[in-house]
Amino acid sequence: CNFNADATEPGFCDYPEGWFDCDGECLNDVNGDGVCDELEDLVNEAIADQLGGICGEGTMWLEGLGQCVPISACMGDFNGDGARGTEDLILFLTVFGTACPSPFGCTDVAAENYNPDATEDDGTCEYDLGPCDGLETLNYGGVEYDLAIIADQCWFTSNLRTTHFANGDSIPHIANSFDWYLAGAGATAAACDYSNSASSSLLYGSLYNSFAVQDERGLCPTGWHVPTDPEWMALEMALGMSETDANAQGFRGTDEGAALKSSSTDTPPWNGTNLSGLAFPPSGQRYNFGSFNGQGLVSLSWTSTSMSGTAAWARRLLEDSNQIDRSPIENGFGGTVRCIKDSEP
Repeated sequence: CNFNADATEPGFCDYPEGWFDCDGECLNDVNGDGVCDELEDLVNEAIADQLGGICGEGTMWLEGLGQCVPISACMGDFNGDGARGTEDLILFLTVFGTACPSPFGCTDVAAENYNPDATEDDGTCEYDLGPCDGLETLNYGGVEYDLAIIADQCWFTSNLRTTHFANGDSIPHIANSFDWYLAGAGATAAACDYSNSASSSLLYGSLYNSFAVQDERGLCPTGWHVPTDPEWMALEMALGMSETDANAQGFRGTDEGAALKSSSTDTPPWNGTNLSGLAFPPSGQRYNFGSFNGQGLVSLSWTSTSMSGTAAWARRLLEDSNQIDRSPIENGFGGTVRCIKDSEP
């Protein structure tokens, strides 16, 4: 680089390094990026070795993204017409300022949040497990309850037998008739076994007054509740009752009661068809003054909807009817309880 034509004696000669000329420019730089081709090849080889050769043919390592990207023969030709034009600019501006899709996401097409752009599953897939969250049974207070889905609602298929509120407090268990009357008169929560027989509750479920149903401590497990009057209507309409009948008072519908009642093959049996799968048994009831009535003939089920200060809406099924009675029942009566799962907000 420092050759002197006038020199007659040998001296210090300065030679260019590597792939550069005497002006420091690359001897070979086909793409004009200022990086000598020979050096570029060495860098790409080193990166490929480091990454285990993941950058295949037609791709290159892009440090800014930390990944291999396709090598475009005509960078900026977004519409692939072989030229960079106005349409390419418009295509670019339509996505300018938006985030590039991530290769990570949910790759399961059955998931609610399936990402068709994802190539690597990151474990975030979410699934709709239905109203019962995929459960078929639920253990509450040591009792295993089967579950059924009707009208997008998850129901217990047997009557409640809990002796405690959801917060762990005991529910007053009252056997004496006069004490039962006093509990109702004093607006006090109470529970009992039909005819004071524990074996009866094992088959038919316990009886509760409406004050126990209305108690803020909750009869049903956390995340569950005693169905409201409208939720009962939704169940009845799912079984075929018209909306007009569902909103009426007294015995309504056609054969929806039979669909709720347990069949002759259920335990305990009754004279229904149990097409609903809820198998309501003839559990009987307890009057507000303390006497028992109707086991084998009547099913009385509470709703959580108060009709007045002294009564709440309830449902009754009778031996000699296939309809469903919707009536206000005095809070001091004893009836059975079903639980329904809270809906997602």
